[in-house]
Amino acid sequence: MKNLFYILTILFLFTSCYQKSKSINITDFSQSIHDTLVPKKNGNYSTGRYKIKGYSNDTIKIKFQGIENLYFGEFEYDFMTDYYGVIDVDFMFEPYKATEGEIHIEYGIY
Repeated sequence: MKNLFYILTILFLFTSCYQKSKSINITDFSQSIHDTLVPKKNGNYSTGRYKIKGYSNDTIKIKFQGIENLYFGEFEYDFMTDYYGVIDVDFMFEPYKATEGEIHIEYGIY
């Protein structure tokens, strides 16, 4: 049992080294936010993910890995896609029609 624990710990350390994630809080709706996550070469990835929680007075756009979603009002959503570390991952927040609100977003490749 002790050996299994050590093996799992080592595997976790090797795979977690390739994670790239960011967290942002948005209260300024006057401009868009664009970011790019660049995977490490030869990294092991399986998932692209963002979690969003908050509210806005009108529609906002989130574009992640080429997929666009719209949110408005009060929302909480966990979005996941397959990702294998081959290409850069673009993230975009656009206030679209919203002028105020408070949003927390965590996004990354794992």
